[in-house]
Amino acid sequence: KGASADLSNVDVIANGLKESFTISPILLLAPLVVIISIAKKLPAVPGISLGIIIAAIMGPIYQGVNFGDILSAGLNGYVSNTGLEAVDKLLTTGGLNNMMSSISLTIIAMMFGGIAEETGILEAIVKKFLHRVQSVVGLVI
Repeated sequence: KGASADLSNVDVIANGLKESFTISPILLLAPLVVIISIAKKLPAVPGISLGIIIAAIMGPIYQGVNFGDILSAGLNGYVSNTGLEAVDKLLTTGGLNNMMSSISLTIIAMMFGGIAEETGILEAIVKKFLHRVQSVVGLVI
C-alpha cells in the first residue's frame, strides 16, 4: 500500500504565494524564452540574458518592484517577508555574492587550463597518458 502525503503545507504555501505576489501565466514568458533558446541550441549567455531582460521588464509591471530591487536581488539575493515561514524559507535565496566562491573557482580553473594549453603543458601530459593506452580498456584504467 502506498503512503499518503500531507498536502496541508502545500495549500499554505500556495495561498501565501497568491496573497504576496501577482501570479499570471504571462509570467512564464521569461523561463519559456530560456527553454526555447536551449531547444534552438542558442549560446547560453544570450539565451539566459534575454530571459533576465524579459523578467526585469515584467517585474515592475506585475510585481511592483523597481529596477533597484531587481539589481539588489540579483546581487545579494531575494529576502522574502510574507510572514509565512514556509514561503519565506522557500523564496529567500542568495544572489551573485552567494555564488562568488564557485564562480571564482571556475574562473581560476579556466585560467589554469588556458595557461597549461598555451604553454604546451597540457599537450605533454595528454601525450604521456595516451602513450600508455593500447586499448579502450586501457583508457578506462
